Amino acid sequence: GAIADADGIAWILETDPGKRLITAAKRIHALDRSLKLKREIPFAWTGPASPEDAARPPADRPTIRGTIDLLLADTKNKTAEILDYKTDSEWTWQAHLPAYQTQMLYYLAAASAILRFPVTHATLLFLGPRQMHVVTLLPDTSP
Repeated sequence: GAIADADGIAWILETDPGKRLITAAKRIHALDRSLKLKREIPFAWTGPASPEDAARPPADRPTIRGTIDLLLADTKNKTAEILDYKTDSEWTWQAHLPAYQTQMLYYLAAASAILRFPVTHATLLFLGPRQMHVVTLLPDTSP
């Protein structure tokens, strides 16, 4: 199997999303039932992937499949965020960023539909180059 990037993991924990994870883990450990921290969540979603799809019957829409690396949800306040880890090198991450941004827009729309409350942002965490990029899904928009 792959060897974990211990320095990359340490870097993540120093970022704002990493600090939110640590705080959430402490609250969950203290039995705060409103917070949910879920890893490696496979999903399939047939929501509208484009404005043209919105006019189609659900059975005729494309199925989006993926695995959310980490979802942090506050069920009491109806908020959530996605963290997605990427292992690109410092030489390739920028070239792949547009595709990853599109991927996260789909993930945000799917997670919002599944949870039935808005999941408005995802953070891409690039371990190799130690870069972070936030993708935001605006209300009433689709990827």
